[in-house]
Amino acid sequence: MGTPHTINRREATIAIGIGVLFMIIALIVQEIAQDIPVFLFLIKDHFSTSGIVGELSVFELKNSILYSLYIGLAAGFIQEGFTFLAVDTRARNMAFFIGLGFSIVDIVILFFETFVVPVIEIHRSLILTPFEGLLVSLNIVSSVLFHPGTATFMKWGQIRGFARITYIISAFLHTAIDGGVVYTDLYVIMNRSTYITASAIFWTVAMSISVIIFIVGLTKLSSVSDADEFRVEKPVVF
Repeated sequence: MGTPHTINRREATIAIGIGVLFMIIALIVQEIAQDIPVFLFLIKDHFSTSGIVGELSVFELKNSILYSLYIGLAAGFIQEGFTFLAVDTRARNMAFFIGLGFSIVDIVILFFETFVVPVIEIHRSLILTPFEGLLVSLNIVSSVLFHPGTATFMKWGQIRGFARITYIISAFLHTAIDGGVVYTDLYVIMNRSTYITASAIFWTVAMSISVIIFIVGLTKLSSVSDADEFRVEKPVVF
């Protein structure tokens, strides 16, 4: 059984930077894709913005499963697509850190949405309840596990000749998490008394997926030998 080459601080920093860059690009593309329903409503209303927020909210609640699936698929296939491209640019020992770069962007956005935006909107410091603090912590842990997990899993797939199937699996796992959180949010809006129960169910599933893909990704990639890696096309260097 082979083990990944050791990686120095400079290589790790470069790999994280690649992950950050590709994640930012992925989120831009994802935002455009996820805004398609908004554009369709604008076209339907002849580009009148009055009442569009209310119309979208009603549409999302009435079509919560389809809407959640759409948002999840867009996030899953776009983010994992860019993860796939990112890990293909470097050797296997950098895949984990590329995934970590994706996680860093995820966490920065989470911090901004949780602490900065509310403070700007209500003009006072934000104090989280213990349960809300737990949810934020779960978000962070899940991201740190999931992105390096799919990055290493897909890198293993590229080396072993299973590139497409590892990408599809990663994308659908991502869809389950992102689509799940959208559906949970919509469900709680309609059933506010289920907030804690629905959140607990979602995070049980999300954390299970994150832990499993993290373990599988690192285990599979560590099984690759130098000879296996050198038989595939040399990674792009930039």
